[in-house]
Amino acid sequence: MPQVVITPWRDNSELIKVRTQFYPSSNSKEPDMRRKAVNMVAAWKLRGNLPHTVESTALLTDAVLHDDPERNSTYSIRAVYSTAFCRQVDDKRDGVTEGEFVTGLVDANQTGVYKISMFQNAKKIGLPESFVELRHQATHDELPALLVLRQAATRSLQWLWQAYWRSIDIKSGTLDNDGLGDADDLAKLKEQFRDRLRSYLKVEMDVMKKGITPPSTDRVVTVSQQCAELSNGSFAAIRVLVHVLLEPGFIIPTEQTLGSSMEKDFMLWDDLLIHLSFDQPRFVRTLTDEMSLRIVQPSQLDITIDAYREAIYGWLDRILTTEEWAEARRLSDLNASCVISTCLMNPNYWSRRLTAALVIDTNDQGIKAQWGDLVQASNAQYAYSGSHPSDQEQASNVRDQLHQVNAELAKLEQQAYPASRSRGWEKWQGPWVPKPIGMI
Repeated sequence: MPQVVITPWRDNSELIKVRTQFYPSSNSKEPDMRRKAVNMVAAWKLRGNLPHTVESTALLTDAVLHDDPERNSTYSIRAVYSTAFCRQVDDKRDGVTEGEFVTGLVDANQTGVYKISMFQNAKKIGLPESFVELRHQATHDELPALLVLRQAATRSLQWLWQAYWRSIDIKSGTLDNDGLGDADDLAKLKEQFRDRLRSYLKVEMDVMKKGITPPSTDRVVTVSQQCAELSNGSFAAIRVLVHVLLEPGFIIPTEQTLGSSMEKDFMLWDDLLIHLSFDQPRFVRTLTDEMSLRIVQPSQLDITIDAYREAIYGWLDRILTTEEWAEARRLSDLNASCVISTCLMNPNYWSRRLTAALVIDTNDQGIKAQWGDLVQASNAQYAYSGSHPSDQEQASNVRDQLHQVNAELAKLEQQAYPASRSRGWEKWQGPWVPKPIGMI
């Protein structure tokens, strides 16, 4: 007997229509219908049986539409993004728990007798671990920076497309050039970018071995135009190019070690990156946004010895402050304020060093006037004058103290539980004296 499936939409074509409104084609000349799609999902919610992926898409899209600094405060925008991304809502009326994007997706897959960690469950369903880390930060710490939340919302909507929308029955060709599209197409595009960049790198390395610098202008222009043709004006394709460039082995050396010089890498890649900025105006802003996200990415490791973040710090400092990049910054209307804001809202060792380089050490009086007092107040306890211990020294001190505490606990435990005594339950050998529960 066929199983009856009750859905809040009338038929599949109605679901396809809403999908097209959420993910419009890049060449569509229709007005923005995302608000109408959000309202339709709200109506479906009242009917019940609404898939969590559909509701999450509506919540995230609604947060994107709320992102209007001229009408709403930055704090309220961050709060709406955070709520849509991770907050959990308990609905006690019908005895179920409904969650927003991360929490709802992960909790919905808790099927065993015992709960497993959110990281384990996220891995099980293919949800990026960075989503869980950001959810933890938004729930238990300060709200993440607006740039971080914007990027997370974009990646979340793309993940929802891959996980749900692209697999519903009817193909509508949505997302076109401005979305991730088919996974095979994405992998093919990445490999095409890698081929162009590997070829460029190989030729330039061979030339540098002969003592010829800088790179040939003709080769730089050719590779830049090839990348621009592959991108075809698509923002999603530009993001793919940026992700490939940030893979170890391209602008970040594979064998990068802490404190090693980046001058050779700057010489190899500067001209090409600048030409990419000329050919694709959104490229340099996308590159700096992604770099700043990676430098503030939460980590359980000791980031003070993270050579990858040190390399990103070097690139951001170069792109945002040096004269070689001045024209690219002017053409793309790029300044350091957005990166500074992200670093201040997500302080760690490298973000503090970067804000110091961009604000305290700069000759730009406008940046100093706007951010100087705030950065100095934020970095007061981490002064770079040498009068206070560095982050690396503080981390080392904390580890030493932790070892001492663990050693003291081990001694106390040995005294409390000598080897001759059982550590489990034991039968009381004395007389039984009846007492109320809770009394000793």
